[in-house]
This record gives sequence, C-alpha cells and structure tokens, in this order.
Amino acid sequence: MKTKNFKNFKMNNEVYKIRRQVIDIIYQAKKIADLPRIDVRVGEARHNILGIAQMGDCKIWIDVSKSATNLLQVVLHEICHAVWGIEHDEECPLMSATAKTISDKTAWDCFKKYIK
Repeated sequence: MKTKNFKNFKMNNEVYKIRRQVIDIIYQAKKIADLPRIDVRVGEARHNILGIAQMGDCKIWIDVSKSATNLLQVVLHEICHAVWGIEHDEECPLMSATAKTISDKTAWDCFKKYIK
C-alpha cells in the first residue's frame, strides 16, 4: 500500500509498536461504530501533513513523528475520511484541515457525530 506523498517505514519492532498504537485507537473506535477493516501504514509524510487517507477506501497513513502529541485526533480524523469519505469541515475541530489542539473527549464527541 503506497501513496506518493508518504514514505512507508519498513516494519521492525519500533515501527510495530507505533503501528500498534494506531490500531488500538481504531479498536476503541470500533467499540462505538461499525467500522470495516482499515489498512494502516506509518511512516513519514513528504509534506507538512499529519496523516493521509484514501477517501472511502479504508486506508490510512499516519506520520507518527508529527502527530505524536495528538495521535488520537489524527487517527479519528483519518478514519472519518477513509471510512465515510467525510470532507474537511472548518467548523469542526476534529475535521478541520489544520490540526487544532483539542481534548480527547472533544475528539471522541466530534467523531460520534460522523458515525453512520
């Protein structure tokens, strides 16, 4: 699974731990939403972005080095793109095109609004 704006890290113990954190967030989301399997890659984005999703195609790429402090927010944001094809919404702190600092509770509350 590749995209031109992202360099996938080769899998090793450290990358596995990071990927596991992303997958754990997806499992938390699956407890409140009926989500399909989501393909996950971690690595380095070529531009100033925190994550990438293929809209409606259940694939996400997370740049963990840039999103370490707000990993939950980034993963939930990309799930909304990848699963439901949700576009950016500047009125919503979770789905804004630029990351805003929000609490975990706010991130989950926003996420719940998009569950279909």
